[in-house]
Amino acid sequence: MTQVPYKEHCGPQPLAADASFHFVEGVTHMLTKRNMKGFTLMELMIVMAIIGIMAGIALPHLSKYRKRAYNASAESSAKSAFLSAQARFNENPTDDINSVDTLIAFGYRETDDVTANVTGNSDTLVITTYHASGNKTFTVNAEGNIDS
Repeated sequence: MTQVPYKEHCGPQPLAADASFHFVEGVTHMLTKRNMKGFTLMELMIVMAIIGIMAGIALPHLSKYRKRAYNASAESSAKSAFLSAQARFNENPTDDINSVDTLIAFGYRETDDVTANVTGNSDTLVITTYHASGNKTFTVNAEGNIDS
């Protein structure tokens, strides 16, 4: 059996056979370059720029959310103080409340950085709360209505 050369045996060759060989060789060179350790200075600078842009977009929104959380904490404290005052008035309807300490025995828990003031009796009750880092003061009247 005689050996037929490879090109004759496989039929006509594509026109760009040399081009595809060079393409594969170029890709192999790129892959071996990519397997080298470390990043280029340009790659690091691009990543740092992207992170900076993302932080610049996110930080203003985060501060708004924090303010809202501080205000919600103060409002929650006002509701809790009102409920504790109602429990106090159920047991002692004629007493005046002049201190938050009076409400602690009736379930009120002080919240970190929230200042609460309580004055009045069951008809003239006024509770004010605010958070040290918030931007709203909440006031509860004797009917339980909360104003900010």
